[in-house]
Amino acid sequence: MNKIYIYLSSVFVIPFLSVLSIALFIISVVFPLAVLFELTSSFITNLINRIDGNFAFRMNFVYFEIPRLLWLPISIIFGILCILAGRYLWQVLLTYLRLF
Repeated sequence: MNKIYIYLSSVFVIPFLSVLSIALFIISVVFPLAVLFELTSSFITNLINRIDGNFAFRMNFVYFEIPRLLWLPISIIFGILCILAGRYLWQVLLTYLRLF
């Protein structure tokens, strides 16, 4: 009876750990690239607006907005944390599979 619980738990644990670790590895690469793309597009947009003479003025009172110069370092730190979390979950998955 105890083996049934182990096998039933593996039905949920193995897919959860494998999908989450792979997703964290993918996010750790995609997120900094998306931030870099956003920074490039906002730089080009601001450059075009200054050439045209349209100066955009934006204020946010609802939430705290991170300055654009900090977007890339924060996304790189977030990517490193995702790599570490994905690696840890992958190791947990491998040790779980070694139990069988």
